[in-house]
Amino acid sequence: MKIALVLGGIYREFEECYSLVKDKIPPNTDIFFSTWTKSRDYYKDAHNEIIVHDEKVTKELIHSINKDIKCLLLEEAPLKETKLDKEPKGLYHWKSAFNYFDLSKYDCIILSRPDQYVDYLEAIKSYREDSLFYLQRLKMGLVDRFLMGSYDNISKFIREIDTPDGMGIHIRFENMLDRTETNYEQLDVENVLIRLNYRFLRKSDKTLKNAKIKEGEYWSYRLGPEWIKSVKGKYPKKKVI
Repeated sequence: MKIALVLGGIYREFEECYSLVKDKIPPNTDIFFSTWTKSRDYYKDAHNEIIVHDEKVTKELIHSINKDIKCLLLEEAPLKETKLDKEPKGLYHWKSAFNYFDLSKYDCIILSRPDQYVDYLEAIKSYREDSLFYLQRLKMGLVDRFLMGSYDNISKFIREIDTPDGMGIHIRFENMLDRTETNYEQLDVENVLIRLNYRFLRKSDKTLKNAKIKEGEYWSYRLGPEWIKSVKGKYPKKKVI
């Protein structure tokens, strides 16, 4: 089975993530990556200090990690964002990659994030051509950072991305799956978001276990939406280069 792994979204901690996840990607997989030419990541630490990292993203940077990744780099353009629908960027990049690259020859397509560890080897064991597969369900809907399915079923999903429904992203993601009129199921596989605070660990401490700990710390000290809105376009008090 030929597999296309489509990574879409802000570059963030892709290098750190790839070092953890590369052995969990099936050998018959081609990787496609749609992202912006600029990346910004941040977190609030235990001392209430804002740590920010800005980075220029190039094909050379991505190919220094894996020379076989097929890249689509976009200049950041304004996206229409509503109060309820704050983070369409991942969906935007999934659609951009799907339309830019010819993925029709692949039996299975996995849509994911560049900063997300997933045990893809385990996920692929559940693949069936007649269904779509997501990772997590929250009270407010489905988490919009992973989807696996056949080319035809992923095509149906991609066509729904531009259909507005005025809902928050998690409810919107579930509504999009409903509109594909395709069965969808939850996977029980390990997944972790690799956050900026993981970057500063010693090399010997960069393990999946510690990545989980750092993700937990990130959510514990997470910046609220009011703060993000108030400093949009401004630099917080500390910046990491």
